[in-house]
Amino acid sequence: MGNWLRMASACFTSLALACGSGASRGSGGTPSSGEQTTGNAPQAGQSGARLAKLDIADAATLFITQGTDKPVLYKVTTDGRVAEVSRTWVGEDGKPVDESVPPEPWCVWNASRAYVVVNFSGPYPLTTALVRKSTGSVYYMASETSLFDFCAFEPTPFVYWTPHVQADGLGNLYILKLELYQDRSEQSIYMIDVTDPNQISEVRLTPETDYVESFVVNAAGDVCYEARDTPSGASVYRFRSASGAFVSDSHGAVFTGLDGKFYRQHVVYGPTETTTELIRIEISDGVHETKVSTWPFLFTSFAPARLGNTLVWLRGVTFSVSGPTSNWESPEVVQLAAMDGMPRIYPLPSSRYRTVSLGPSSAWFVGEDGASLTRWTSSGTTPVPIDAGYDIFSLSAIADDRAVIDALRLVEGAKVLASVQGDGGVTIADVEASRDVIRFVGTR
Repeated sequence: MGNWLRMASACFTSLALACGSGASRGSGGTPSSGEQTTGNAPQAGQSGARLAKLDIADAATLFITQGTDKPVLYKVTTDGRVAEVSRTWVGEDGKPVDESVPPEPWCVWNASRAYVVVNFSGPYPLTTALVRKSTGSVYYMASETSLFDFCAFEPTPFVYWTPHVQADGLGNLYILKLELYQDRSEQSIYMIDVTDPNQISEVRLTPETDYVESFVVNAAGDVCYEARDTPSGASVYRFRSASGAFVSDSHGAVFTGLDGKFYRQHVVYGPTETTTELIRIEISDGVHETKVSTWPFLFTSFAPARLGNTLVWLRGVTFSVSGPTSNWESPEVVQLAAMDGMPRIYPLPSSRYRTVSLGPSSAWFVGEDGASLTRWTSSGTTPVPIDAGYDIFSLSAIADDRAVIDALRLVEGAKVLASVQGDGGVTIADVEASRDVIRFVGTR
């Protein structure tokens, strides 16, 4: 699988915030591969109280700010309103109680269609929380689970790093967890079973000797991962089936297709033309491959993004915040609507951008200069005629025709959050000189 699976701590902004100092433990063990643990909601904030709800049901985007005091979790609602995310604590009797000390959010992930994952810090420990998007109800992983205790932000879409939190077709979550011991460290894939939100359980999927660097999961719960064998230091590439069987193999850039199965691309260099084959990979008593289509051109790119009912790749584009995808080709969006079909290609006006954010079926690009916006949809690519008086640090597409930007308004040097319409209309949502947006996380 090679470098396409290499992970990095990349975030949507030029700022970074670590997720803690590591899950330090003694020499005591953690669950071995296949061993399952469960846990109950922790007591935190005050004796007998637990965090039961985060008010995110109307959120289109979540973001963490670092102000003059401590980190705060905010939301941008579907109608563009900005507000701090309120919290509800309950006592042992299930009745609301006052919050004693606000928890400090460190990391947020858009984990699946149903859940957002939030890590908290502060004067007391809170285990990683799963928050149901539709209700804001908070559920908890096993008590010793700490999701990515180091800085592990979601990578910028379209580049060669894979997401740190993924989901299978049933909505179960798959994470990489770093565990530090006195004599070693381990990085393993865990599955978080959310079938019963009140009895969330975890099970480690990979051996202790595989220091996993990145992975892809399909709808059936099969996992393809790249790791380092800790005894030898050699790179290993493995498939792990949902039933628990392992197959060692190397298949290039594996990704999950529209049908929930694994795929890869294979370039064929012929005497007169070069083609690209799309290969389906199935895990059943070994690795089985089937060619499903042949594209009549050379195509090499990194993992696609899922936008609506299509897959979208970029090629020939460099992001200044996250490194290149591939910068020797013409800048294009490549869209595939059926795994056995032909892709549609859309030209982009530039090969260099600062960053990108995905809407339900769109992509919003910030120009390398920080002053321009470009929006792509299946209808084509159009510039967003925004006033040039902004230096945009990051953005979040909350709809196909609306994005929120974190920017410096140059006329008075004020940091702002603003809602931008596809036609270029700008509405200032918030102005606070002391507030730094750490990262945007879209939840829709």
